[in-house]
Amino acid sequence: MIYIVKDLASLEELKTNPNLKQVYRKIQLDENLPLSTQYSKQLNKYYYACGCQEGSMAVFASMIGLATAYFVTDRQFFDTWWKGIAVLAIAALLGKTAGIVYAKLKLKATLRTLRKALATT
Repeated sequence: MIYIVKDLASLEELKTNPNLKQVYRKIQLDENLPLSTQYSKQLNKYYYACGCQEGSMAVFASMIGLATAYFVTDRQFFDTWWKGIAVLAIAALLGKTAGIVYAKLKLKATLRTLRKALATT
């Protein structure tokens, strides 16, 4: 289902109603609204962000770092296997958290811009 933003009230509902994510799979701005094509993609990207891409990038970078540490320290860094697993888990958690925080900040900025545009019309 598609959630269509028609006015300022429906835009505010995106911010206040957390259940919309479970019901609607896409957000679309009404064609008559200013900036509709430009901001529809941004709203969808940031509203439904889960941080998975950032988490996977952090895990990949940590794997490269662990491989480098393995060869540089003559394998002394890996006296137990759980250290590597812990580093990867922490990297995934931090990357995912950073991705979610970034998306929330960008969503707030996008909503603020749209709110200003809708208030003038």
